[in-house]
Formats: sequence, structure tokens, C-alpha cells
Amino acid sequence: MLTCPACGSTWSPRRPLGTSPFPDDDSNDSFTVNVFLGDGHTLISVSGEIDISTAVRLRDIALAALDDEPRRIVVDLTDVGFMDSTGLAVLVLMRRKTTARGLSLAVVSNPRLNTMLRVSGLDQTFEMHTEVASAVRAVDDAM
Repeated sequence: MLTCPACGSTWSPRRPLGTSPFPDDDSNDSFTVNVFLGDGHTLISVSGEIDISTAVRLRDIALAALDDEPRRIVVDLTDVGFMDSTGLAVLVLMRRKTTARGLSLAVVSNPRLNTMLRVSGLDQTFEMHTEVASAVRAVDDAM
């Protein structure tokens, strides 16, 4: 059984959930992605640096999370210390994919990444939150 750290929902995974780093890839040992399936939402929690060496793993795991057909995807970036343009591209791709499926996407960020998102203008593209709990509550409020 797994438990979503934001809402406390528990479930048994139908398939292995995405977690990185992969054992055969030592390009960035501090990069991790964990996927939690909650009640009506999927939480993608990222830590480490998102750059050209890690963005593909994030993209693949995030796109696989759409297969569970949640109503809402919450991407938690609070533990990300650095993100380059490849990370921004993954977020934009996630926005396009969720919009096409009629899903909502929320981004939880830290002050450093908030500045980057604001300068790039992407803070206007995403539903931004400072805490995972508020992003998940927005799911409950919409239901």
C-alpha cells in the first residue's frame, strides 16, 4: 500500500510507479521523481536538478502518470534546486497534454523557481501554489 503525502489517500499500485534515478544511470544521483496516486489527483514530486541530463526521465515519468487518468496533476518542485530550459519544456509539454485531455495541472514551486517562472512568463500559464496541500485542496474544492 502507498499513501499520498498530501491527502492521505492509500492505494495499491496497478503498475510500478516512476522513480528515478535508474540503477544503470549515474548521470545525476541526486535527482528523484516519485509519483503518488491520490483521490482524483496524481502528485509528481521532484527533487534535485532538472537539466538536460534529467529532463527526459522527468518527461517520461510525468507522461506515464497521465495513464492513470487523474482529474488533476500536481507537480511538486519545492525540492528542486535548479531547472534549466529543458525542465521548462517538460512543464509546457505537461500543460499541453493535460489540457488536451481535459485535466487540470498545478505547479507547486519554491521562491527560486517562482522567479524563473515569472521572468519566463510561465507563471501565468500554470496554476501556481506554494504548498502541495493547497494544490490538492483545489481538487477537492472543484469536486
